[in-house]
Amino acid sequence: MHQYALEFQASSNGNVFYDSKQWNEPPLTLHTPYLQMPAGAQITWQCNYYNPTTSTMGFGDSAVTNDMCIYMGQYFPADPNNPDYISPI
Repeated sequence: MHQYALEFQASSNGNVFYDSKQWNEPPLTLHTPYLQMPAGAQITWQCNYYNPTTSTMGFGDSAVTNDMCIYMGQYFPADPNNPDYISPI
């Protein structure tokens, strides 16, 4: 997220498993026990923003003039036959 973000949430099947209001260096969350997701489960995420400026903001690298909403995560075990396969949506 960037500086005008109010909140970031990630969820699967309607269950929120990550929620942060910190745009600068959001906390790393280690789930103990691990989150188990069935094959084919989808992860969705959203960011809520407040734009106090008179400018239109778009996706980009600048925390001053852009917004950004990206979720990053890791999973295991990998499929030994297709370890780098990413399913198209």
